[in-house]
Amino acid sequence: MTSMKFTARLFLIGALALPLFATGNVRAQSDYPNKPVRVIVAAAPGGNPDILGRLIAQKLTNALGKPFVVENVPGAGGVVAAKMVAGLPNDGHVIMLGDSGAMAINVALTPDLPYKPLTDFTPVTALAQVPTWREQGVPADSGSWRGMLGAKGMTPAQIAFWDRAFSALVKTDDWKKELEENFWENVYADSRGTKKRLDEEYGEYKAMLGELGYAK
Repeated sequence: MTSMKFTARLFLIGALALPLFATGNVRAQSDYPNKPVRVIVAAAPGGNPDILGRLIAQKLTNALGKPFVVENVPGAGGVVAAKMVAGLPNDGHVIMLGDSGAMAINVALTPDLPYKPLTDFTPVTALAQVPTWREQGVPADSGSWRGMLGAKGMTPAQIAFWDRAFSALVKTDDWKKELEENFWENVYADSRGTKKRLDEEYGEYKAMLGELGYAK
């Protein structure tokens, strides 16, 4: 059932980006991005994350009139992609589809990973999550969420651009309807809120996995 819900979730963004930017408001406020944006997906082509990443890239390309290009970087449950993005010099034109696995669980399990979620990335937005683990019988309040992160050091203007874009997205009726129909909770947060969420979630998973004897 969870797989079916997630598969349905992949189509959440499909019908939304065009209405979101139909007035051209976001595009008119800035010429950023001014070159192709790399959308890093930590999975091989054809999987669920890849489908979602390509939907996001396609709709942002159509809406903004700028190319968003998916790059598949699979390996180690998202670690390979996260390490790559963490090591990139920032110019505001790299965003990564992140989730609880790479940004919280992996870090809690393996503290010596070659990246730190709170210092090596620019949190962009949290979007949606499945019902909490507690509702599924696991003693934790967090659920499995997906959102976007950028390379370290995005400028305030770049962060503000993404905040405007995603804030408008989650307020649309289509977005709310899709969330309800696919049993996803709206957990939208702007850049600052997403950073706070990452910090809190890491603490939750570290404590939970420690109790189970998994965290180092």
